[in-house]
Amino acid sequence: MATALLLRIRESESRAVQKEIEDWEAEQELTESFGATFPQERVLELLSQIQTVIDRQLLKYEEDKHLLSTGLLALMQNKIHNIQNYGESLRKIFENNIEINRNLQELIQTFSSRGYSPNRIEELDLATGDYRRWKEKLLQKWPWLDHEQLKKSFASFERGHFRALKDFLDELQHPANS
Repeated sequence: MATALLLRIRESESRAVQKEIEDWEAEQELTESFGATFPQERVLELLSQIQTVIDRQLLKYEEDKHLLSTGLLALMQNKIHNIQNYGESLRKIFENNIEINRNLQELIQTFSSRGYSPNRIEELDLATGDYRRWKEKLLQKWPWLDHEQLKKSFASFERGHFRALKDFLDELQHPANS
């Protein structure tokens, strides 16, 4: 239960950071469309805000590493009640952070081309790579529900193609009799 709540909080936080980045990009585009440049004071303010977001993203990255390991452990212990939703939440968190980090990297590149460079860029790149790998492994290895297979199973059951539970349990207790 607590992990599911943490997943929802992380999704919400990711959307808020994404909105913040989109606002900066819109401000930059608007300023440039009028042929203006940011005053030095505003550039330094934005750079400080971007550094804060980078630091926050790296902190969230560490939290997400823990969240992932906790989730995998809970999965192995059969303690996740809604596996599909849990997997979807992890996927969204990974995708959101990949997108946020990509947008941050574009902003960093814009500032770097003007002679300003935030700290911890390499760490952000490594975190982005991990998010991509986590997402890829999640998509490949997570026990996703296959809705087509479920439809086929239900249809087969409705046609009467199933084994009685008693027969199945007898076979488990006495494998030589099967």
